Amino acid sequence: MRAPAHFRWLRGHHGSQLVQIYAAGFELLCVASLRMRDAQRALLSYQEAIATYGDKGDEGDKVQDRVGFVRGTCFTSKHPKFRGNREKLFFGPVRAGKGGDGPDGYIAVLVDAREQLGGTRWDYIFPRVAAPRGGSLASNTATLQAGPAPSAEAIRHMRGLLQLPPLSLSLEQAALFSGHSGRHLLVTFVKAVASVSRPPRYSDDELALLGDWAGGPRRGDSA
Repeated sequence: MRAPAHFRWLRGHHGSQLVQIYAAGFELLCVASLRMRDAQRALLSYQEAIATYGDKGDEGDKVQDRVGFVRGTCFTSKHPKFRGNREKLFFGPVRAGKGGDGPDGYIAVLVDAREQLGGTRWDYIFPRVAAPRGGSLASNTATLQAGPAPSAEAIRHMRGLLQLPPLSLSLEQAALFSGHSGRHLLVTFVKAVASVSRPPRYSDDELALLGDWAGGPRRGDSA
């Protein structure tokens, strides 16, 4: 779980907007259990509403609060038997507003940056970036380009961010993370939590719901 925490830190504290956008995107992959291929064929929107809760207080006043969520639609042809694109919905909850500097703040970074850059209808999460040879998103000369980043390029940038402080992974350690890491992270984490109790706290069916895996989690899945 150190990698999502690292992305959260970069999203809130790094001086490069490109680093912030990519870090926020990798947070979304972890929260929504997306693979990189899904993320690069995805529409994204933010929805917010006023929710009214039950009676509270001596006068029975009802409490109102803002609730919202990020909603996405991606198109996957992961399973050969489907051949064509398959539409899939994904969501990310928000505790208040767009999350501010807290755990849900990735939504504000993604939504606001896309509006600022004229990308409200981008059908991908990670825009293409030109970085100097041997450089990274954190380079002063890195620039935004039109269109989506190829999945391999986005994965390379992910590994580059993992090598930045404060996490500062080595090149070999960062290479262990793949385009499927976000897809598997939540299920792997919950499997680890469940394993400390006997009987296990969660069934395979419950884990499958968390990862949106119709066939259940496979043995050996890891983040």
